[in-house]
Amino acid sequence: MGINNDDIRLLIDTAVQASKDVYSNTKIGEKPVSIASLAVQKIIEHQLPKKARIVMVGAGQTNLLVSKLLLKYNYQNVTVFNRSIDKAQQLADMIHGRAFTLSSLPSYEEGFDCLIVCTGATEAVVTQAIYPMLLQEEQDRKLVIDLSIPNNVDKSILKDHDIAYVEVEGLRSLAQQNLAFRQAEVEKVHEILESYLERFPLHYQQRQIEIALSTIPKEIKAIKEYALNNVFQREIDGLDEETRKLVIRMMDYMEKKMCKYSNESC
Repeated sequence: MGINNDDIRLLIDTAVQASKDVYSNTKIGEKPVSIASLAVQKIIEHQLPKKARIVMVGAGQTNLLVSKLLLKYNYQNVTVFNRSIDKAQQLADMIHGRAFTLSSLPSYEEGFDCLIVCTGATEAVVTQAIYPMLLQEEQDRKLVIDLSIPNNVDKSILKDHDIAYVEVEGLRSLAQQNLAFRQAEVEKVHEILESYLERFPLHYQQRQIEIALSTIPKEIKAIKEYALNNVFQREIDGLDEETRKLVIRMMDYMEKKMCKYSNESC
């Protein structure tokens, strides 16, 4: 059996309806499992305003994903530092931010509300000496998210400063918990999808009947017109005006009733 456009439309409509059903009646999409999503979730949980000063150190794949989510949630004030200014600029352009080389990090004087660090360095990039320079003597609590392996933020700064510190291992643990939660919802998803698969053959058959019946109104109309204009034309022409109008009204009435029984409008 070939597949035509109507078959494809029916498949798409069913898939969309099944997706809506899964979204509405399961919790499979509630808890993020990617490190980037969890990092941005922490920013949201700390209720940072959309214009919060976000300093991002590193322009690799992880921070690229974080940046896309920052853009999605409309965070509007992001500054990117990276060893390669070209990569920093590409990332900054995407999120309408600014770009600087990593070597200029110690001289950055505009402060921050959130620091996101993820580079390929094997030692601390944000050191005990650099952090106070970034802080610019501000006293409020800062959110520091270290997504690097090994950590790129010197943990000794936690003792001397008011920091809400988030590291990648903690996010990984949370991701595993969320994944286990989603897996528990998978059975519900399977049940919903199975119900749609079971019902689809019946929907398909009903649609084929609808298509087959859709030609009936035209055929009925053609038969009526042929009867009036060919088979009984001479007899009808011999009728008086009132009788002829009555016959035509009767034919029209029968046509509409037959169309109604075929579940199609004429």
